[in-house]
Amino acid sequence: MKLTLTPEMFAALDRATDKPDWLIERLADLKSGAAPWVLTLKNEESTALEELCAMNIRFDEAGNVLAEHKPLDELSPGNWHRFGDHQADELLAQLERAETPAQQRAIAVGLERRFAEIAPAIPLFANPLWGEFSTARFVGFPDAAHPFARLSPHAEPDALLILTALAPRPSSVPSVLSEARREAKGESK
Repeated sequence: MKLTLTPEMFAALDRATDKPDWLIERLADLKSGAAPWVLTLKNEESTALEELCAMNIRFDEAGNVLAEHKPLDELSPGNWHRFGDHQADELLAQLERAETPAQQRAIAVGLERRFAEIAPAIPLFANPLWGEFSTARFVGFPDAAHPFARLSPHAEPDALLILTALAPRPSSVPSVLSEARREAKGESK
C-alpha cells in the first residue's frame, strides 16, 4: 500500500507519540526529500499506522489535520475532555523538537507552570493500577517477589502474561472437579 503524505499529514505523524521504530526510520528517510512524500506500507504496518492515527491524529477528507479543540456541541473522539490551550500546544511542539535533556527539562517546567496557571484538571491520584486475585485454586499471579506484570485486568499485554503463567493449585484440582460434578447433578454442597 502506498500513502501520499501532505505536509500537514507528515508533520502530524512526525509529532505523534508512540510511533513504532519502523515509522520513525521511514519518516527520517522521507524528511530529506521534498513533498509530497510517499510512504510504502506492508499490511501489518498499515494496521499499525491506522491505530497510531486513531490515537493521535484526525484528518479531514482532503488530508488536512483537524484541530482537536472542539466546542461542546461537536463530537471530539480524540480530545473527549475538550481541553485546548495554544500555549501548551506550542510548548509540547517545542518539547518534541528539543534535542538535549536540559532543553526538555526547561520546557517541561514551562508545561507544569502552564498547567498550574490554568488548572485544566485536578489530579486526584497518580493513575494507579490495581487488581485482586485468590490463590485458592490457581497459582502464578504476580506478587512482590515476582512482579512480572501489572495485575490490572485491562492492562495489555500484562493480562496475557498473567494468564499464561497461571496454573491450577495442585490440591484444588480434585475439589474443583468434585464441585463441578455436584453442580452438574444439581446437588449443593
